[in-house]
Amino acid sequence: MAQIKLGELLIKANVLQESQLKAALAEQAKWGGKLGEILVRMSLVSEDILVRALSKQLNIPAVNLDAVQMIPPHVRAKVPAQTARDFAVLPLQLRDDGKTLVVAVADPLNVRHLDELRAITRCRIVPNVAGRTSIARAFARLYEDGGELGDADT
Repeated sequence: MAQIKLGELLIKANVLQESQLKAALAEQAKWGGKLGEILVRMSLVSEDILVRALSKQLNIPAVNLDAVQMIPPHVRAKVPAQTARDFAVLPLQLRDDGKTLVVAVADPLNVRHLDELRAITRCRIVPNVAGRTSIARAFARLYEDGGELGDADT
């Protein structure tokens, strides 16, 4: 079965009009970039709506990072702070005796970032989609407050 396009999904959900999609696609054709990010930047959809749509489109769980109270130090240590910042990812949980790492990621289709995470962590990576600003807020609250930022960068 063919994957439904993001714009079509948002129109079907009655959160975007055809004319708004056309404006966003024109912006994308002119400047490049990802449609979802353009829609958020143009204030046509909220980041939360985009995350839910991506979750549905890609069949990847969405994660509410505001509900995450802590990241255990051994999980946080799997991904260097600079990598987490650069890739807009947040390690959330280790599973399968430390062989699988669940991460919140803003761009679950960025195969290069997921492959690099796999190489860095030596874990199978299970992405959960979250908004870029949600990840940044959670990073500041959960990652940097852990006091291991300097250690993780070295």
